Amino acid sequence: MKRLSYFWGMQIVYFLNIGTGELLVIILFVLLFFGSKSIPDLARTLGKGMREIKNASDAVKREISDSVKIADEKIQTRRTEIENEYRKTLDQIEDEENLPKG
Repeated sequence: MKRLSYFWGMQIVYFLNIGTGELLVIILFVLLFFGSKSIPDLARTLGKGMREIKNASDAVKREISDSVKIADEKIQTRRTEIENEYRKTLDQIEDEENLPKG
């Protein structure tokens, strides 16, 4: 759920219902804990980590999708084989019924 709020004249989209007060506390904690000089490096590292997680997630989704496609192809192939065997069996039964009884 997204909530729009205004923070020092700038529009900010909050996720997870983080309000202005909570955001200020988080910013203050980050500044005190990491210092102003290491924040760009921290943000860069965080961005790279998020990108790697997204790439890994996309790879997993792709792998699952490929597996599902392969399974669907196998199912379709087997279904066609069963239908062909069924038709052949029906044809044999019809041929046997049409033979003259002797």
